[in-house]
Amino acid sequence: MAEPDVPESLPLLDNNNPLRQYRSYSYHFFVIAAESTDVLNYLLNANASSFERTPTVVPLQPPLNDQPYPRNVIKCPAGNYVIVIDTRHDVDFILDDVQWGTTFIGDPTRTDSTTPLNSVMTDGILTISEPRGVNFFNVLANLGDQLNCDMICMPYMLKVIFYGHLEDGTMVPLSAVQPLGFIPVDITGSVDERGATYKMSIVGVVNGIGYNPSYNAIVDNIPFKIYKKPLVEVLKDITKTMQKTYDDQRKQVEAIYPTFDNSAQIVYNIILDEGSEVLYTLNDFGSQCPGQVSESDKAFTVTGTKEGGIVKIIQDVLGSSKQWLTVAAEGNPPNATSIQKTNKRYTFKVTTEFKKTSLSLGKNVVTLDIHVTEYKYETVEVV
Repeated sequence: MAEPDVPESLPLLDNNNPLRQYRSYSYHFFVIAAESTDVLNYLLNANASSFERTPTVVPLQPPLNDQPYPRNVIKCPAGNYVIVIDTRHDVDFILDDVQWGTTFIGDPTRTDSTTPLNSVMTDGILTISEPRGVNFFNVLANLGDQLNCDMICMPYMLKVIFYGHLEDGTMVPLSAVQPLGFIPVDITGSVDERGATYKMSIVGVVNGIGYNPSYNAIVDNIPFKIYKKPLVEVLKDITKTMQKTYDDQRKQVEAIYPTFDNSAQIVYNIILDEGSEVLYTLNDFGSQCPGQVSESDKAFTVTGTKEGGIVKIIQDVLGSSKQWLTVAAEGNPPNATSIQKTNKRYTFKVTTEFKKTSLSLGKNVVTLDIHVTEYKYETVEVV
């Protein structure tokens, strides 16, 4: 059915809630599954304006039956995606509750700091109910087949559309509400007389894959030798160890299950972003823990765990550097006044990209790019 004619979308203005000019308003959620983070980046781009305004309209190329919903593959220049839930039309699944927030950086050097964290992350929970059955897990499994992608690590996007209601009953869509890209890290379900209820724990897509147990399990109980050399070289060594571990384990599985060689090949890639001026200068790894440095090869060993994963390995490496701990603790010289004291501090953050090589190129490769970036922030203490 064609979409009704509506007035032009109104942009969201700074410091002004556009919903105030309407008699009432409503909102709807869209959950989209994509084959890679490249697709999510495209859908966030202005080139996908048709998706922004009316998500049931295919941006460029409609599927064969001209009905992008329910749950058919939609093609765009960056790849394929599927609209999993559209609350305007969906009667199978209901989004009962949506929560997400950002974990802020604290100061790890202060004993009274309540958030001694070293990376920025977004996490939340989606509560989904299915009143007419227990089929949601089957839908997720089918997404993996539709997009030819591992459903456990598939990136998703949550889009909210607001509609303002005028006195004459006309609905006006409000654009420019930024979507949230995320990766599920845990899904639980329960069944009672009202149907099935699912709790989907999510992490923001920029670092979600880095916290996903499916990829982090590769480092469990694996020793990583760290030498005193530039961080960019240390990260390359960690990447080589991870990749060799994965390749060796894959060969063992293929020897037992020959058909496994048809599954996607995973490529790990840890990258030190070029804008990280302080991180590029670090070269004294192990100086903070001299008792753990081997006398024979002058290296110290970090052993990975599936709980800590890749991010914990990076954290332990940086934590072994006196250079980094000094900068993180002291930052720039404080600029004190009689009212407040300001410090610039340094920490690091990890962001990830999930890229998939098209099967049309004769390859089935998933590349996990893990970006390490320094983050400078300012602490203000009122005295």
